[in-house]
Amino acid sequence: MARIGGDTRLRERQDHLPGMGVWSTVGSVAAAPRPPTNGAMNSLLECDAPAHDWYRFVLSFPPHLVREYAGRFELGQDAVVLDPFCGTGTTLVESKKLGIASIGVEAMPMSKFAAEVKTDWSPDPDALASHANLVAEKASARLAADQLSDEPGASRSEGRVRLRGLDADAAKLLIKHSISPLPLHKALVLREALQGEYAAGISGHERLAFARVLPTEVGNLRFGPEVGVGSVRDDAAVVAPWLDRVRSMVEDLRVLGERDETAARVVAGDARAVSSCVPAESVDAVITSPPYPNEKDYSRTVRLESVLLGYLTDRASLRSTKRELLRSNTRGVYRDDDDSAWVADDERVQ
Repeated sequence: MARIGGDTRLRERQDHLPGMGVWSTVGSVAAAPRPPTNGAMNSLLECDAPAHDWYRFVLSFPPHLVREYAGRFELGQDAVVLDPFCGTGTTLVESKKLGIASIGVEAMPMSKFAAEVKTDWSPDPDALASHANLVAEKASARLAADQLSDEPGASRSEGRVRLRGLDADAAKLLIKHSISPLPLHKALVLREALQGEYAAGISGHERLAFARVLPTEVGNLRFGPEVGVGSVRDDAAVVAPWLDRVRSMVEDLRVLGERDETAARVVAGDARAVSSCVPAESVDAVITSPPYPNEKDYSRTVRLESVLLGYLTDRASLRSTKRELLRSNTRGVYRDDDDSAWVADDERVQ
């Protein structure tokens, strides 16, 4: 799979590109800032926020690790990096910032969507800003028609309006109390506005910003690192924090757009069959964080946004998605699984 060699210098960086001004070649990557303590090693540096902070999986590894490995491996601008468990795209985003092409493989639909959007720096910033304002106006007008306000505690007809909700099958998938009824209503109003004002090349970023605010800004979830329910809020703003997230994307795109020519491809697939989607002898380095070898339900961590964005609709769709994931605990094993066939000829595990 691996191809060795290549130019050991990366393209020259532009000082105004977020997070890029501290090094100019792969040889000086080590000089880039990194957290000073072990406890902060997995934190996201402020200079790394552009694109990475559009949406992050709670267990994402930090971008500075990708930079460090790129330096150690002496990856040049003609290199290709593979992440067979790419999640929400940390390796892909950072590789793109470094001018290195990348390929990611991901089985979780919500995570794959996030990785695709985070590596798409092609939208016109002004067009995105203008369209997001239109969506926000539509959603706010719909709330006002119901005499509801996006501002928490300011709704005048709370308790007298029939609040929107998920259908019964989708609602059953959510962690209990993960989102309160009124914020859910507001979120569904915003979702309707997003669907009604769909714009090719832009709406993906708006939908990702929607997913970004759902768990903790709109919902009641907490991560530590397992997902659970924190303080239950009766009300929360939805449109305002969503618009703030889109505006942050807009500012990032004003500079990241200059780097969009570097390829980053995300494939929905099985990491064990990566050769079916990645040509042989085409990869220079693999930078990844494999699934934890314990009873970890990765679908639960992104459950709220997966349901609200339509990636999970009922128990059948959840079961189908989970069957595509690597599983290391008997609770995730199905009667007709054939995973044992993958290691039948490996004497080390027989």
